[in-house]
Amino acid sequence: MGEIELIDDSELQPSDLPSQEASWDEIQRFALTFSGYGYVEALRPKSDPVGVCGNLAEAVSKALENHPGLPPDVALGDLRATLYWAQRWVRWATEDGVPPDELVAVCHRVIECIRLGLQQGFPERSLMDARRPTRSRVRRNARPDKGRTKSRRSRARSDHPVLPFEDHEDTP
Repeated sequence: MGEIELIDDSELQPSDLPSQEASWDEIQRFALTFSGYGYVEALRPKSDPVGVCGNLAEAVSKALENHPGLPPDVALGDLRATLYWAQRWVRWATEDGVPPDELVAVCHRVIECIRLGLQQGFPERSLMDARRPTRSRVRRNARPDKGRTKSRRSRARSDHPVLPFEDHEDTP
């Protein structure tokens, strides 16, 4: 694939994006211009970056299903982390390195949202912010029998039909 340089969000230009008809090779090359694990580690330093990145990718995919344009609370980093996760998933979870057609379609939609956001601007909040449990939600969802305060949302596993990310916790 050759050497790929990271592109900072502040330097990202529409010309850096793959075309609407981009092949998987072009999509994955662009996906690797961003450190998705680094992005989620910065927002959730004490969490497993692989699992958090997979959960974020699922949340972005669901948000894209529910909004025709750029969904609210989906930041540029969320979208780029989703592409990064898709690339890593295909790399580690498929035998032949060929993504399912549904995944490629979602990646094309993510790229179009990035293109739209570069033109119109991105929201200040991230899905990572919107999904972060508040103190009252943590208390309400606490499991007293375990003595921990972990929200049900963070324990739940998604069975989202579009993105094949069910096994993300075991994926390197």
